[in-house]
Amino acid sequence: MTRRNFNTIERCAILILDKLAREGRPIPFALQKKLSAAELVSWFDADHWPTRHELGGTTHPSNGQMLLNRKGARRLGWILGLAQLDEHGHKTNTIDKPAIAKSRRIVAKREDIEDNRRRMLAKGEPVDYAHKEERAKPKRKMRGQGFRKRPEGAKYNWAKGGRLERMDK
Repeated sequence: MTRRNFNTIERCAILILDKLAREGRPIPFALQKKLSAAELVSWFDADHWPTRHELGGTTHPSNGQMLLNRKGARRLGWILGLAQLDEHGHKTNTIDKPAIAKSRRIVAKREDIEDNRRRMLAKGEPVDYAHKEERAKPKRKMRGQGFRKRPEGAKYNWAKGGRLERMDK
């Protein structure tokens, strides 16, 4: 009888169980026996990290990490009594999307500056960015209502518990 080796899905499931145990949120052994390897692997998504795919990241395993997806968050949250956190969706929406948008804005601004420079050189005009006028920063406006003004002729009387009295009586 020959010994059967683990297939790729089973190896991934072993790594995921190991990851959860190291993070302090192990799946109980009785439940591990009931789960299939494919079901456990379907709870996780691969994410490009540290170099995002948008910025030239590869699909090599050294540029990846496994994050809990929405389906896995629901199941593990119910099983382990943890908060249901969609790790992959949360990271994508709070870290990846803003960083990608910023990098796109920076690239677009650079391309715009280069296009203007090329146009000016094509016309034969000198390109000098040093004499650009800097915009004056607008003054900050005071926020809020400010202090309430006391009515004309009113005086603060400490002896009577701080009531306002009319002085023109």
